[in-house]
Amino acid sequence: MGEDGAPFLLFQRRSLAKDTWPGRLDATVGGHYRTGEGLAEALRETEEEIGVPVTEAGLRRLGTRIAVTETAPGLRDREIQDVFLLRDDRPLAAYRPHPAELAALIRVPLEPLLALLSGDAESVYGMAIAPGERAPYPVSIAGKDFIPGLDRYPYRVAIAAGLALRGERHVAV
Repeated sequence: MGEDGAPFLLFQRRSLAKDTWPGRLDATVGGHYRTGEGLAEALRETEEEIGVPVTEAGLRRLGTRIAVTETAPGLRDREIQDVFLLRDDRPLAAYRPHPAELAALIRVPLEPLLALLSGDAESVYGMAIAPGERAPYPVSIAGKDFIPGLDRYPYRVAIAAGLALRGERHVAV
């Protein structure tokens, strides 16, 4: 929950130096398993990208996503993604986004986010923190700011997160 007690989701704005989808909004943390790694080892990405150490015990599994994206004509990225939810109510200024990975972290209240991702709103406001900054600042985001996809992944995650935060037992993306 945010400082106002309302649920929110945290997204990353990808670094402008990234080779795929620079500047677009994505899941807060994303990474790849290295050869022989399990989830416990792969969670290193969370501390590397946003400065927060995480253990498996703090995660809620939301499911598996099979994603195929075309980043350029003829260039397809095929991934099997494990999707987890971490409830972390720390203030936005307590995160430490890594400048090579992220341009900013953006906290968006859940209800306005659902309106945006369902098509009922053109834009919503959130709060952002950039690498090296200590004070969050307001931002406006629109649907076009997210990585495009046919499966409406951010919308599905927002729905699943809302259900999980309400205590629902059966939740999946």
